[in-house]
Amino acid sequence: MYCKYCGKQIDDDSRFCNHCGKPLVETTSTPGPIKVDVKADINAKLAPSVDTSWFKKLSNKQKNCLYGYGVWVIIHILLLVSGSGRNGFFPKWSLGIEWDIDMYGLPEFITYVVLIPFVLFLLWKFYISHKSKIKKNIVDNGANLPDNL
Repeated sequence: MYCKYCGKQIDDDSRFCNHCGKPLVETTSTPGPIKVDVKADINAKLAPSVDTSWFKKLSNKQKNCLYGYGVWVIIHILLLVSGSGRNGFFPKWSLGIEWDIDMYGLPEFITYVVLIPFVLFLLWKFYISHKSKIKKNIVDNGANLPDNL
């Protein structure tokens, strides 16, 4: 069989020409309209939801500690942006050694914002657990607890 458009030889059962790509058999079926449901619910939110239930469970004392830490971090971010990070910032309290804000850099930021608060947190947790053990021992021995414990 030969293509009626380009004249080149093609297979007898071909529906399209391999050379010019034109259809060899007339198709009488036309695609019908596609039905689309436009009554769909859209449940989009403008901002993602953030779970704040953990914050609501905190006591006022714990919330105040978090607020204080937030202020602490903001102060040190301002110091970090202000300083140029040369030669280290660690304040020396002995006489004759001066320090400048220009010496505040990333090592000092990490020390004052991450390491020191983390050590204080560990000391606090140790104190709380030690205090509860003392209370338990006193209660187990049948003694009265002092008011300040």
